[in-house]
Amino acid sequence: MKKSITCLCALAVTLTLSPVPTATAAPPEKSVKKYSASKHSSRKKRKSRKKSRRSVFTCDQYSRKTLLRKSKRFSKTIHHASKKYGVNSNLIRAVIAVESCFNPRARGGLGEKGLMQLMPSTARQLGVKNGYSPWQNIHGGTKYLKQLLVRYKGNKRYAAAAYNGGPGAVSVKYGPKFKQVKRYSKHVMRAYNTLNRGKSERPAKLRKASLRKTKSKKYRSSKKKRNLKFSKARYKKTKYTKRYKKRKSKSAKRKRRIHHVKSGQTLYGIARKHRTSIEKLKRLNGLQSNVIHAGKKIRVH
Repeated sequence: MKKSITCLCALAVTLTLSPVPTATAAPPEKSVKKYSASKHSSRKKRKSRKKSRRSVFTCDQYSRKTLLRKSKRFSKTIHHASKKYGVNSNLIRAVIAVESCFNPRARGGLGEKGLMQLMPSTARQLGVKNGYSPWQNIHGGTKYLKQLLVRYKGNKRYAAAAYNGGPGAVSVKYGPKFKQVKRYSKHVMRAYNTLNRGKSERPAKLRKASLRKTKSKKYRSSKKKRNLKFSKARYKKTKYTKRYKKRKSKSAKRKRRIHHVKSGQTLYGIARKHRTSIEKLKRLNGLQSNVIHAGKKIRVH
């Protein structure tokens, strides 16, 4: 009996000393930290992927100098086509820059050929037999651009978008419908603006108003200049004559300043009255002594 009681006591002591296991145990802190770090890294990877997609260099990102240098060998054909169809030569250059980056042997995945990447069906409609010929390709592309500009009432952005995605992808009222077409039109307009020295075109009304303002400013400035010239000449003449006259009159008055000596006056008193020195009076009148007689005329200045 004594042995059984001691065993039970030992069991009770061990139970009291050992920690009680809980049913809902919290997850360890290290695992939570690892999970959050992995999430953060995955987000970073996604962002880096997005950035890498955006940072692809395209031909429209070149400077004006490089774009003109690349298009130099096709400049004659571009000018001829722009005159023939009435399309801006810089717009043609911008489309070529985005389509083929001035590579006449460029070929697309859907069978597009040449500088302006004409599709076989559109090339047939425009009368282009050899798509790799720069002359035929540029003339065909500009003809198609002109048609699109007429359709979209001279809107270059809409016309460029339709050149890429077709007239069905661009609404006459609301513009391009798809992201790809919008992106393409942005690239074309960027190249076009760089070729125009970074100045985006303004509407005709604003241009007329600015021309009027500049004309009026020029006219006013020219008028002002004339008046200034005339006044300067006058001012010089009048100043010169007035000064000359004044100087003459002053010198005459100075010469004529004579004092009539009265009884009781001394040379010192006369010098003090006219604010001069005795030595000066002596020098002017040729006097040797300070003695002066009444009724004598003395030159003061």
